[in-house]
This record gives sequence, C-alpha cells and structure tokens, in this order.
Amino acid sequence: INQGQSYELKMKKLGDLSNHYKKKWLRTTIRICFHERRLQYIENEQIAEWARTHPNERILEADLPLSYGVADVKQDHGSLSTITFYWDPTRETGVFVKVNCISTEFTPKKHGGERGVPFRLQVETWSGESRIHAAACILQVFKLKGADRKHKQDREKVLKRTPAEQEKFSPQCDCTVLADLSVDSIYIPPSRAISPVQSDGEGCNTGKTKGALPPSIKSSSVPPSLSRDESTYGPGGWTSVATVSSKPSNTVAPSDSKSWNRVLPANGDSDSTAAWLAFNRYGHHVKCFQNFDSRDLLRLSKEDLIQMIGLVDGIRLFNDLHMKPVGPRLTIYVAQKGDTVYHPILLVEVTVVELVRLIAQAFQIFESLLTKVIMTGPNKILVRLTDEYLRYQNPDSAFTFNIIYENGGDSCTIHLEPVVFRD
Repeated sequence: INQGQSYELKMKKLGDLSNHYKKKWLRTTIRICFHERRLQYIENEQIAEWARTHPNERILEADLPLSYGVADVKQDHGSLSTITFYWDPTRETGVFVKVNCISTEFTPKKHGGERGVPFRLQVETWSGESRIHAAACILQVFKLKGADRKHKQDREKVLKRTPAEQEKFSPQCDCTVLADLSVDSIYIPPSRAISPVQSDGEGCNTGKTKGALPPSIKSSSVPPSLSRDESTYGPGGWTSVATVSSKPSNTVAPSDSKSWNRVLPANGDSDSTAAWLAFNRYGHHVKCFQNFDSRDLLRLSKEDLIQMIGLVDGIRLFNDLHMKPVGPRLTIYVAQKGDTVYHPILLVEVTVVELVRLIAQAFQIFESLLTKVIMTGPNKILVRLTDEYLRYQNPDSAFTFNIIYENGGDSCTIHLEPVVFRD
C-alpha cells in the first residue's frame, strides 16, 4: 500500500442480528505490528525511535472525515500503532485508515534500496469483555506511488509467463479476505507480554475478515494461520471488508476471554507461562522460570516461591497464581427490568463512574452514551445518584434498571429501582 493514503476497512457481522438491540455496540481494535518475530520483541524500541524522528505523527491513523458508522474513535498518544473504535453491527460501517511509516524505515540501512520489513494488520473485535473474532493480513508500505508501481510490475511479470504458469497465481480482486487468527497467533504487544504470541486458550469465535494482502509479499512468508487461498489483491488499491461470524469455533475456550491475563491456564506451556509472568509484572523473573510450564509453577508452595524470587515478589506471585481476591467495598445486584437473572456489580471505588462502567460492561451497553443515573427513592421520588448516596446503599442490595434514551438516542439515563424481596 502507499504511505499516507487512506484505505477502507469495512466491518460487518454475519449471522442473526435479531438479538442486537439498539445501541449494543461492538469494539474493534486495529493494530499495525511487525510480522517478523525478531522485530516483534523489540517493537517498543523501534516505535520509540520512529517517534523521535517523526514528532506529532502516528504510525496508524484514522481518517475520520471519510469514516462512517463508527463512534468513540480512540487514537492514544501512547499507542501510535493502534486505533480503537465502537460500531453498531446493525448499520453499515467503514473506517478509513492511513499508514504513515514505510517498510524500509525499520531496515538496518533505512533507505529505499533494500527490501522493506513486512507489517501485519491485525483486527480484533470484542463484544463486552469477550473477544469474538481476530484476523490479520500482511502489508508492505511504499513511499509515494510505490505500491502502484509494484502492482504494475507484478502484473507485467505475470503476463510474461505462459498461460499454464499464470494459472498458479491468484486472480486480482477488489477486496481481500483477512485470514482468521488462531489463539496462538494473536499478537500481543511487548509492553504487555514478553512473548508476542498468545498461547493460553483464550478463544474467539471464527469469522471472516476481508482485507488486503499486497502482491509484494510472497505466499511463503505468510504464517500457517494466514491461508493463501483467502488472500488476494486488487489493482485498484487496497480495500478491506471485515466481517464477524456469530458461529462458534471448534476451539474450547474459557468463558472469560481475558482470563489468560489474570488466571494462569492449568495446561499452559513454557511460552504461555512466560507471557503470563511478563504481563503480570514478573518480567525480571522470567529467566528464573524459563523451563517451567504452568503445572510446574502451580505446584510451587509460597515458601518455594519466596526462596526463589524473594519475599515480596514471592508472596505476590503466590497470590496471583491462586487468585487471592481483593474484596469489593460494596456489592449490589442488577438486572434489566423484566429479567429474573441478576448480575453482581462489585464496586471497589464506589463511585457513579465505576457503577456506570461496570453496568455497561455487564450488559454490553455503549458506555459513553450513559450520561447520568437516577434512582427511585422514598415515596417513589426520583433521586439523582451521587457518589455519597451510592456509598449509603446497603450491601447486597438488588436493583432493576431500564434505559431512558434522550436527544434522539445520542445519550441515555439509567433508571435504577430497588427490589424488595419478601419472605
């Protein structure tokens, strides 16, 4: 693709959408990362060096004026290669993105006379706290109109071959299906884990994501998880269509898609164990446990860990391994009006902001739409909930709620009603 040129990524959820009520949004993260393993381990250093020579610029940038159907697009300064946004699966959605670095900027000589490093475009989609799909393709970024020239050269090379040889090449298309990523192939930034490969049993539903695989990348450089049959390219530039399937995959995964972050899987190998240790701030002890898989680590007693890595980290690691919980200051139970199943809301800070965030996560509501919370008080008066009034509530209280949409659906209020259970 060309540096600084906008390319469209279309999002679409497959399957039955009848259960997607109004304002039930999905969250998608688009990331540009290195495809080669040796560069993945030093990604932070490479990005920091690029940022020093390109102040006030981003590696991956969303072209908001051209994008449609997206909301709450986040382009944090601390993550120059990542974009996060929300989208409604019941509406047509497309986000335009630009890549502002070129592949040769991360080669040793940093000039155009050598082959540039391949990037990976990784797209992850979440429903609440559960990842439901992940897909990727390989990119090479050229300066100015370099990608157009490369496409033209590749077409001319193919046309010079015999008809029999030309049949071995994939035909050009207007868009490309991004290949589904297995759990082990999902890339994790070095800032979160020592290993760039996640191999822990964190599952996601299978789906299909369409994107672009530039013709300059040989199919031999594509990992097994990126199927060559699903990767084509088009002469008219790079257009991607991301579609998420509602059909479950055959992968057996825990119900909490982020459980690998908090709970060490009992059957994890040594690489998964090292990634878990690094993510949970034990990176300087990874070498000590380099030959340990999760079973070895879980068998260690508190005394063993203290002897191996010291008193403070030993106690902390033992507590993390066995999930010693930190008790919430207030626990309440919430259900949508008409439902009989309640969700526990564990409040640690006991603030309205925290309450809104946890309700949004539990019921998959777009958090930024929730502007205020009101509660039915004595004599059925409506009381605006404040931090002080929330802390005044009795522990283990139960509430039902309904959402009141305002301003044409652009904002809404949560209305909590206390539930009184009678013996």
